[in-house]
Amino acid sequence: IFDEPLKGVRFFYFATSIATILLTYVLAKKLFDSKFESLLAPLTMVGFHGYIYQTAIGAEPKLLLLPLFVTGLIFIVDTKWFSLGLVSALCAFTWQPSGILFIAALIYAIMQKPQYRFSAFAKLVIGFLIPSVIIFGYFLLNGALRELIQGAFIVHIYLDRPDENE
Repeated sequence: IFDEPLKGVRFFYFATSIATILLTYVLAKKLFDSKFESLLAPLTMVGFHGYIYQTAIGAEPKLLLLPLFVTGLIFIVDTKWFSLGLVSALCAFTWQPSGILFIAALIYAIMQKPQYRFSAFAKLVIGFLIPSVIIFGYFLLNGALRELIQGAFIVHIYLDRPDENE
């Protein structure tokens, strides 16, 4: 972005943090009737677990996760199933434990009224599969599919179990 890469990275993370705070305001406005609570939520986000510090030093991958996750929560409130699937896939590929967003969305889709249940579930799954197929295809074409699968959280749980005889 600038002539110095470090400035560009810091600018990017700063812009991402501002976007996250604004998205938190949008989410709070949708959830709460009170103007006070709608303003308190983004202010709380500013003080969240060293958020400003992480923004200042930059290059923290979980900072990229927060706007995606908050956007996913907005899509849950608005029941935008396809978009929620896309965002939850990006969350899961950014930091695997955030795949809980997709699991929670699946449960919420299944809990919809019977006439909306299948549509919500199908849109959510299709939205999740599109980035997943693209990412897996990219790794497959670059000969790195094995590394992608070996990097999966669930594979580590299975592979890192100590032998029962030890």
